[in-house]
Amino acid sequence: FAAVIHRAKIVTALSAVIDYLDQELMVAFTQFKGEAFLIRPEVSGPYYIELRSYFFDAYLVLRGIKTLALRMERHETNAQAVAAWLEMHERVQLVRYPGLSSHPQHALARSQMDGFGGVVSFQLDGDLTAVGDVLEKLQVFTMAESLGGVESLVGHPATMSHSNILAEQRRELGINDNLIRLSLGIEHVDDLIGDLEQALAP
Repeated sequence: FAAVIHRAKIVTALSAVIDYLDQELMVAFTQFKGEAFLIRPEVSGPYYIELRSYFFDAYLVLRGIKTLALRMERHETNAQAVAAWLEMHERVQLVRYPGLSSHPQHALARSQMDGFGGVVSFQLDGDLTAVGDVLEKLQVFTMAESLGGVESLVGHPATMSHSNILAEQRRELGINDNLIRLSLGIEHVDDLIGDLEQALAP
């Protein structure tokens, strides 16, 4: 079981990296007997394992690498600004972003990383209905489970990415019903904060 969890974490991490390299490249990697396998769910379901290399996939990765550093700078500056703004908002209970000094692992993140990434999560002061109202009002953020694209995305883990986990287990993991996840894109930060401001307005 531990090996399965470890493998799942590897797949999740690699999938996130691939999203940032190029959002059009929807693949994930796993490892079996020391060999790398390319999983292409869009080809033949989630259990289809493809052993061949894909030249166009390689092209997309190379194309994404060329602009990765520039995009990451904007991802991170937008995330830092949005996280700081959310932390001061009266309707927000908690903001989770390692770039904030209030984050319990901020010191660890600073010692390990040059930047803090583009993903911010926060807990709304409200119930599931209130969360739904906020999500419906967002206009710049697009509802999606993905991350790392140039467009800013918003997701509700309890009903989207982690909906297959029992509610009790989600709560133990800190995934409450009022948790909202943002993947900050490269839009102007004023547009992003403005969108959140109008969505959070009572």
